[in-house]
Amino acid sequence: MHPYDTSRFTRRQWLKTMALALCGGTAASAAAAPVSGAATIPATGAAAKKVSRISEGKAVACTQCDACMPCGYGVDIPANFRFYDRMLQKGAIPDLKSADRSTPEFRSKAIGFLRAYDREIPDGHQSQRCIKCFHCVMACRERIFIVNELAALTAITDELRDWECREI
Repeated sequence: MHPYDTSRFTRRQWLKTMALALCGGTAASAAAAPVSGAATIPATGAAAKKVSRISEGKAVACTQCDACMPCGYGVDIPANFRFYDRMLQKGAIPDLKSADRSTPEFRSKAIGFLRAYDREIPDGHQSQRCIKCFHCVMACRERIFIVNELAALTAITDELRDWECREI
């Protein structure tokens, strides 16, 4: 596989590869290591996997207490969760497991979700800014594994943005 073959790369993988190449890293190592939505963390021994509620299609149920704030990297954690929960409640999240993504319903939901996300949460405060420093996880009073939830939300938006680039 050629390191710049975009048929097997997501937009985020391609960006990471380019960043490594520009910073003197090896693009081949980035291409070899698959980047996932990080919905689970590696379990050691008998430790249970931390699966995100978002990846299971459930509400995050953040109480908006702001104990996780401020995020040192600019992520507005409560706003991201509030947005996702509201979109889930409205039924406005497209079915990413659907094999047919050419339907008007999928297209409408996908574009609506992305436009609302970009309009309501500025780029500097979106979930993709999370670097998994775990400060928020330690501070969360609701014991939400925030980094996995943000990674799952990022996976949704990345997949929809990839779809949008291919289809529109």
